[in-house]
Amino acid sequence: MAARLVRLGRVALSRRVMKAVRPTGLCASASFWSRFSVAHVAARRHHSTGSLGGGGGFGVGGGGALVSSMDALESATLESQDADRVAVLLGASGTVHELLLAKLRHHCPCSECQEPFSGQRQVGAQVRCFEASTISDAAGGNGIEVVWADGHFSHFSADWLTRLTVDRTDLELQDPPVCNALQKSDFADIVGSDAGLFRWLAQMHRDGAALVVGVPEQHNSVCQLARRISHVQPTIYGDVFDVVSTSKPVNIAYTGHGLVLHQDLAYYESPPGLQFLHCLRFDNNVKGGESTLVDAFHAARRLEQADPAAFAALCHIPATFEKDHRDREIPVALTCRRPHITTNARGQVTSVTWAPPFEGPLQSLDIEQEQLYYAAYAKLEEILDSTPQHRLRLKQGEMLTFNNRRMLHGRTAFYSDVHGARHLQGCYVNIDEFHSRLRTLRDKFDPEAPLYHVGNQNLL
Repeated sequence: MAARLVRLGRVALSRRVMKAVRPTGLCASASFWSRFSVAHVAARRHHSTGSLGGGGGFGVGGGGALVSSMDALESATLESQDADRVAVLLGASGTVHELLLAKLRHHCPCSECQEPFSGQRQVGAQVRCFEASTISDAAGGNGIEVVWADGHFSHFSADWLTRLTVDRTDLELQDPPVCNALQKSDFADIVGSDAGLFRWLAQMHRDGAALVVGVPEQHNSVCQLARRISHVQPTIYGDVFDVVSTSKPVNIAYTGHGLVLHQDLAYYESPPGLQFLHCLRFDNNVKGGESTLVDAFHAARRLEQADPAAFAALCHIPATFEKDHRDREIPVALTCRRPHITTNARGQVTSVTWAPPFEGPLQSLDIEQEQLYYAAYAKLEEILDSTPQHRLRLKQGEMLTFNNRRMLHGRTAFYSDVHGARHLQGCYVNIDEFHSRLRTLRDKFDPEAPLYHVGNQNLL
């Protein structure tokens, strides 16, 4: 198809059109007509691929896997345009979509605007020209071409236009199902193949937790497993922490006391995502010390059904989470205020924060709000107590792996004679790096598998 050149404006050569093709204060150059020529445009065309399989990656390295679940379009053609927008017909769907010129310029895929290999944008606020001189169909109907009023040239392929116009329903996250029983994964299978790694990650993604068996009874085996996903997430407890009873604990977990259901490091702005606890030693003469898990997402949904007013209160009233411990090698003073529950526009629970050992006083609330908060808090606590609980006594060579953002964990008190010991070694992995690794493996092994909320407050 020969390129069809269309000047801006629904009526050719109207006053608005003549004004649109002239540079204004928004444009980078005041001498567009002296610089612009057909040769200039042709010389710039090679910079612009606009194809998801080519150089432009739309913010994702390489770009080729960006729309792996979307079929490439056959065509996209120009339907109409106005001073600040265009309408394009997408061939595969047969639908017409409007696009602001500002959005097109903001996401120009040429190599001047996006680094070809990483796909990351190289321009930002310095782009001021959102007016076009000419807009035309690309040869063969594969998208549109725009010559901007500052002389810049952009080619937007059919795939690229789809990415800008069509909602990514394949990325919408679902509520995770309730887990009735923890599944087991083999350590050798996870470290030995990407298929085994994906099976384990999919279990944690779906159920919130999984039990890894056959773990070498060696220090730092927990890190070996974590690094199959990404880097270990360092915290105030270091890269790796040892859960053993000590005389001067920096955390209540380093005692023999029981631990109520909670999330770790809720006082962080971004608490750890996955938590791994490897059992290195658990002597038979140690009494108690059973690990417990409860699905906080499930409890929050139960609260919403049982008491919508209490659910709404915990979605809006900020609680205080804090860790203030100065008597240690590196003193700690951390405080974070956030509601216990967050939701997205569809009303789905996207995060739950629950950590009674690390709660500080409510701040900046009147007495009526505090009264509402404590009543709602008690209701959620009651529901948590009645929510089905996973309880297990870890064995040496087992590792409990779970989503710290979704699954509350605890422990029964333990004690022993002078010779008995319980020793768990743990570490964390960032929640977004877990989700990223899962998605890339999902594209390879099971592209149709559902994606669930993982507790990172993603509003999808």
